[in-house]
Amino acid sequence: MFSKLSKDYDVYVEVPFAIANVPKDTKVVLLSDSLLRIHVQDNGFDLISTGLFGISRVLDIPFDQLKLVQDQGDSYLYYLEPTLLGKNIAQKYGFDILDFEHQDSLLITTERLVEKKVPVIIPLDIHWASQTQLAEPISIVPDSVTVYGNISQIDTIQAVRGASQYFTNLQNTVNKKIKLKVPNGVKVSHRQVQLQIQTEAFTETALSIPIDTPWDSVGNVRVFPPKALVRFAVPLSLYKDISAQQFKVQGSVDSARPGQLSVHIWQQPNKIRILSIEPQTAEFIFVK
Repeated sequence: MFSKLSKDYDVYVEVPFAIANVPKDTKVVLLSDSLLRIHVQDNGFDLISTGLFGISRVLDIPFDQLKLVQDQGDSYLYYLEPTLLGKNIAQKYGFDILDFEHQDSLLITTERLVEKKVPVIIPLDIHWASQTQLAEPISIVPDSVTVYGNISQIDTIQAVRGASQYFTNLQNTVNKKIKLKVPNGVKVSHRQVQLQIQTEAFTETALSIPIDTPWDSVGNVRVFPPKALVRFAVPLSLYKDISAQQFKVQGSVDSARPGQLSVHIWQQPNKIRILSIEPQTAEFIFVK
């Protein structure tokens, strides 16, 4: 048995192959075959290690080793040069190649792809836990991707979506990978994105803020009431740092209501959320 395996044999072996490192703007649309049937010479031990009737390990052929033989505008015909291919196979599998059974099995057709940058959309349905709010705007990283495909496909793609995300009683910060839904036959620069929802605990409080008028510098205007009550939500971490001096409440003349001012917030601290302002209108008079 051992003496037979130590002998050299001439056999045909099927080698599965795939094209590797294909540029993003290129798509392999046709392989004349995905198996290379090659005539090899090796001893029995090495042939048994390959499975003899088929090699399970796929041979990756770098795209830059293909030889362009025909440019058809939007498609290209390439040829796998047998000598170079033989070196790759010999190096990976360790046997000598005598010849290839079918030279036409080495033809590969590719298609030129167009590209377009489109936004990423993740539908969100968030129900917050009590006294929890956003600490920062919701972010999707990256918020846009580049898609590659033939022009008829790419023209119809306005955005790439991920699965809808539902959050009930959300209290903790979310940092989650979301797979994107990519149409068949389309390449994309990113297959997944990172969804980030930063949360924080907050409390509600209120401050009385003087109502400013356009005539404050003159000093002969009286406003009733002189202050507005601003109710707002503030992160617990900032609660002690908030003061009335950080707010500005402005009264603007309302031409439709003589003698009255429309009251609105003109300045406020960062990271607070206004809940209400009372009153929303105030009266004013000039004093001689």
